[in-house]
Amino acid sequence: MKRVLLTDRDLELFRFINSFRYVHAKHIFRKFCVSENFYRRLLMLVKNGFLIHETIFHSVPGHYRCTKKAVDVAQDVLPAPREVILSTYHHDMILVELAIELERRTGGIWVTERRLRSTSDKEGLRRFDLHYPDGLLILKQADRKLKIAVELEHLPRKSKKRIASIIESYIDGTSAVKSVDGVMYFCCTPAIQKKISEVVKYLGTNQVEVHLLSEILPERSEAHGSKTEHIQYVRS
Repeated sequence: MKRVLLTDRDLELFRFINSFRYVHAKHIFRKFCVSENFYRRLLMLVKNGFLIHETIFHSVPGHYRCTKKAVDVAQDVLPAPREVILSTYHHDMILVELAIELERRTGGIWVTERRLRSTSDKEGLRRFDLHYPDGLLILKQADRKLKIAVELEHLPRKSKKRIASIIESYIDGTSAVKSVDGVMYFCCTPAIQKKISEVVKYLGTNQVEVHLLSEILPERSEAHGSKTEHIQYVRS
């Protein structure tokens, strides 16, 4: 087997994949702006024991995840995932697409929930009894950074009471990520969007934006709503 000489991009790739636990090839192509010719590089990384490629669902393309070897060489503080979480798999794959697209449109930096949970700093993260967002979007504005909590609602499981408690934790600073500058919800169906919008209206807050996922990922949602290129990410 031909040994592979790792590049800085490979190390960045390992940290990217490990942040989300696992990603599809199309996520890698979009994130790193490479063509499908990059499959050959991925194959080489698999053959050399840095990545694992596996298929979980018959109708869903296989994903890539890091081995301990990749995590060690990338000096990532997050451990390599030991298993696939089936109950959240589809939600997690959509979230990768959403994160990449939000970074592209805003020029911001996405911090995954997994990295947030691994962080221990003066803001008191690593509190497992508190609510964590699906991701934190860091935006540069003038001389400061804005923190936008992002929630992806894939299934209509949460009650209005639960949604209200999550939003209130962001507003009063009792969530795991304190002092957020705004909250963005992306909903996979109009029914979920309607439920969350009603909660936001009831709470009377202007810190929360509620969008259909089709506004930013048209191919990932039903044919509802407009396919908008520009979204207001932070209310003035």
